[in-house]
Amino acid sequence: MSFKYINPGFAKLLDDNVDSHQIESSEYSKSGFGFWQSDNTKGVTVANFPENDEFWAKFDFYLPNSTDVNIYLYAPGDRNNGIYLRISNYYSCVYVYAQYQGSNYDIAYVGKKPTAANAADIKGTTGLILDAINSVWMNLKWGTGGYIDVQINNKKLTRWQKYAPSYGTDKTPLVKISSNTAAAPISNVIFSDSEISPKEQIVLIPTSLTETDMTETDGIYSANAAGQTILQTLDVSSLVETYGGDSQVTGLLLTGYPAYKSGEELSSLTAISKSNGTVTEYGTHTLSDEVTGAVGDVQAMNTTISNLSGLKFGWKVGT
Repeated sequence: MSFKYINPGFAKLLDDNVDSHQIESSEYSKSGFGFWQSDNTKGVTVANFPENDEFWAKFDFYLPNSTDVNIYLYAPGDRNNGIYLRISNYYSCVYVYAQYQGSNYDIAYVGKKPTAANAADIKGTTGLILDAINSVWMNLKWGTGGYIDVQINNKKLTRWQKYAPSYGTDKTPLVKISSNTAAAPISNVIFSDSEISPKEQIVLIPTSLTETDMTETDGIYSANAAGQTILQTLDVSSLVETYGGDSQVTGLLLTGYPAYKSGEELSSLTAISKSNGTVTEYGTHTLSDEVTGAVGDVQAMNTTISNLSGLKFGWKVGT
């Protein structure tokens, strides 16, 4: 595995140059958070994007009945180059656009090509549900023998396997995901070059204890010196009660929100964990000046919920 990206729905976990908007609502998102941004040329840069291998994506979105919606996932590429998934409630349609043979293109409608005559039938074909949270699972394989598989709400759609889907000429490892309206926020996003099960989901993990030398005010922790840390113990017992101790854990996203620069020596956060007295450091992330900023660090895992017992995760303040 070279990468795994996890985002419950925090707009600030997209690239800094995205004009994204935060939504907080349990009606529109299972995690309680969502985002939308209408610029479908922006998204999230993924290191080591698998140019000649496979890519998996999974995300939720709310699909309203009363507002025109266009949701795009480019993986990667753009409208005229590469592979993309489009979801629209105009005909409740889903279709995939794929490059093949270097310069030629084809549009593959998943189900039937949407027309006014078959609009009602398309709704049943795609499995989309209006005025509800929908879930998408997608698997792409490039090259000869390549294919595109899509599931909507666990309903398997027809596999698209025609020609040899390719990465395109856009070599920027930018996965672009967008929604054109606040009425259709995106949430619970997972991207990976290793298999994502359609059953995989993002779960917010409660914490039981906090260990820190920072200052706490109304639940917000503030640092005033480089090297200060905050560690929180995972409340594994509540997860075991809800999901069972043998449930698989495939990744963990550590989020700092809000998280922003408060001084020259307080301009970054390094993700850390602590187990049996040993502290391990992970990625270091530069903070912005925005008081609504956020940082996230993803650690791919292959373990069970029970094995998380006793682990503490948190942040160390850097320069």
